[in-house]
Amino acid sequence: LLDAIMPGVDGFSCCEQLRRLPGGDRTPVLMITALYDEASVERAFAAGATDFITKPIHWPILRQRVRRLVAASQVMQ
Repeated sequence: LLDAIMPGVDGFSCCEQLRRLPGGDRTPVLMITALYDEASVERAFAAGATDFITKPIHWPILRQRVRRLVAASQVMQ
């Protein structure tokens, strides 16, 4: 889980760095943000995010998305 807006390194840069690590291309990344604009969504996916949700967080949706990302990752491995 990455928040797009964080102090220091933002979630977009963090995701790009994560993808460059060994095995980083197989790590599911769910980006969470208060940004609603199309450019931010496109930037998240361009950085390597697997999925993207906006705040406020709806906990049942977050739980389901995380479960599906983890399950898909396990199947791929």
